[in-house]
Amino acid sequence: MNIVLMHGVLGFGAVIPPIPDYFHGVADHLQQTIPARVFLTAVAPAGTVIVRAQEAARQIADALSAGLLDRSEPLHLIAHSMGGLDARHLLSNNLHGLVPHVATLVCIGTPHLGSPVATLVEHANLLRPFLLGGAGHVPVLESLLQRTDAVADLAEGAAEAFNAKCRDVSTVRYLNIAGTGRRTGRQTSMFFQPSFLFVASTKRVQSDGVVPFHSATRHEAPFETWDADHGDLIGHDLDDLAAAPSTAHLARYAALVRRLS
Repeated sequence: MNIVLMHGVLGFGAVIPPIPDYFHGVADHLQQTIPARVFLTAVAPAGTVIVRAQEAARQIADALSAGLLDRSEPLHLIAHSMGGLDARHLLSNNLHGLVPHVATLVCIGTPHLGSPVATLVEHANLLRPFLLGGAGHVPVLESLLQRTDAVADLAEGAAEAFNAKCRDVSTVRYLNIAGTGRRTGRQTSMFFQPSFLFVASTKRVQSDGVVPFHSATRHEAPFETWDADHGDLIGHDLDDLAAAPSTAHLARYAALVRRLS
């Protein structure tokens, strides 16, 4: 079984050095328990969807050629956040001729209809005082505010044009997973509390702290809903960056992959 993990914006330690393992233990766990061949893409952390999709497609094609992925087995893409948009662009444009190899795309917390947080950054650059609020220098936020390529593609205004251009491929199964916030205590980590409150105040909808439920599901019934914030969806509790991946997090991904087989 071939699994390709595609990361979201600011992935793979480029801006968040304490988080080098974006999907937090998932690759090793799947290879040991399914078993599966797991390949992780590593694309421009804050690049556009077009750039990131091209990079991911090239890496996947190279992995197939090198035998890191089994050409005789279909590919199942699992993408978080912006990674889902990258994957949709890859498939709709059949980059590197990969469509015949792909059976499934699972999008986890992907802003198919855009994120109001990205819209705020794009149009008014108001996120700096809203999120920082006297807390001092926060590298990840500073980087996001300075690099607008990804933000423009994640904003709500770009979503309509993206969806019009990137039609689903009939031979690929598209599945969406939405985060609905934590079940107990605060609904998100402290990191996502300001953006969660902002989304709730402007959209009055459920969200994972970044992506509204309707955006993650494309107004369709979700394949699954997870009691998680945007970081929890990939196993990172931003209240405790040093924590090991939880058993529940690893089991959730293993169960997901077994549903795909």
